[in-house]
Amino acid sequence: MQNTFLGLPLVLIPEQVKLLLELGVIIIKHSATAQLEYAESIVEGSKVGEAEEDIGLESEEWEWPSTEEEILKFGVFKDLYNKEYYITPGLKFGGDYLLYPGTYKKFYT
Repeated sequence: MQNTFLGLPLVLIPEQVKLLLELGVIIIKHSATAQLEYAESIVEGSKVGEAEEDIGLESEEWEWPSTEEEILKFGVFKDLYNKEYYITPGLKFGGDYLLYPGTYKKFYT
């Protein structure tokens, strides 16, 4: 949820979340209040059955990566991180990641 003082919420890709969890930088905390607010926003424009399916926060534990492809993808991401690349999502260019060999602003401008 956007906050007047803090701005837009932070959006992370699954690889970033997994790496930050491994490094002990973040924890995932289940927020019943946030889940309820999200559910209420969905219910306003749809049927209750559809809303129940879309909420999708039944599990308290986040299980990613779970497939072989996700495990390999995370391995690549972690290796690039360890080589000190600045990594951003590469979707707009048709790839998984966009890499900068240093600070993003130095190479982007």
